[in-house]
Amino acid sequence: MRPQVDGQTSTFPDPALLTAEVREIHSVAANVFGYHALELNAWEETPPLLATAQTISRHRLTVAPSGTARGPWLGHLFDLPVINEGLALVVMHHVHELHGSSYDVLSELHRVLQPEGIAVIVGFNPWRRGDAARACGLNPVGPRKLVERFKAFDLKTLLVRPIGPDGGRTTRYLTKLSRRWTGMTWLGHMGHSYLLVARKSSRPARIVHLRRLGLTRLNGRQVSPTSTFAERRSSSDRS
Repeated sequence: MRPQVDGQTSTFPDPALLTAEVREIHSVAANVFGYHALELNAWEETPPLLATAQTISRHRLTVAPSGTARGPWLGHLFDLPVINEGLALVVMHHVHELHGSSYDVLSELHRVLQPEGIAVIVGFNPWRRGDAARACGLNPVGPRKLVERFKAFDLKTLLVRPIGPDGGRTTRYLTKLSRRWTGMTWLGHMGHSYLLVARKSSRPARIVHLRRLGLTRLNGRQVSPTSTFAERRSSSDRS
């Protein structure tokens, strides 16, 4: 089954894998506090992913393969109807794979996230293409490549975790291993899908006082530090 198509609905093709993904998203979202949170999903019948988020308002948009986002508002994946830096949490459930995690998607994610905001991204593992990935017709992007692209948008990776269908011994072992070493991006390539958590960096502008630059008087015109220093030296000599 393909993802959400205009005028149609579809379900996630692997219920066991979806259960594991929802559980991991809930565990991360439960630790995020803020005002507004947004969920972007490629399947309309997916369970709510922001049920545990400690936010005042939670919004959900379903994204079609064309990039059209529908829900409380209408918009596009490259132009979400959200003000700049208006969200404390953004969850993207396989949505970035609709366009191969292009830079337009990451640029829009950076725009809507507030400083220190959290982004949770779930994607298929391109090295272990299961039936779910093939049935959806998406463009999976590995977690390592996604982490490298994050650096261009001041997004710092906090966690990379492999996800597999519930009930497997290998899945339980990988989950335990990833909880111990959260910074190893190669672990994300060992599951059927992966969960990636990133935080938007806040870089406040440094305020440089005019006195440190030697600019004590502007008087509506630009004064160079050299001339100001000369004026101060001449006034000290007179005294």
